[in-house]
Amino acid sequence: MWLWARSRAGKGDGAAPADRAAALVFLCVAAHVALDLLGVDTYPLNGIGLPALWPLTGKYYALQLMDGVDRHHLWSLGNLWHALRELLVSGAVFAAALWYSFRMAARGR
Repeated sequence: MWLWARSRAGKGDGAAPADRAAALVFLCVAAHVALDLLGVDTYPLNGIGLPALWPLTGKYYALQLMDGVDRHHLWSLGNLWHALRELLVSGAVFAAALWYSFRMAARGR
């Protein structure tokens, strides 16, 4: 994606949007892995946990700070509660990032 954005940018200030896009994609992937580490994995198909460092090692990691999703009863009240808690946590992180970006933009004026 970074190479595509760099090639589309042309000459001049094309590096900044490409670099921002690459940083955004990296942060999204890293946040996804970090949030997956917080959940409980009880599905032992490949191993308990998440192979977060997979290209480097096949070891599975798990922090298990949040309840897991019941895969056998997908539409249960427990899963609804779990989804609402995740929405609150990720919403708070999103709101903090949005507040920070508005604050940085206001300082730049």
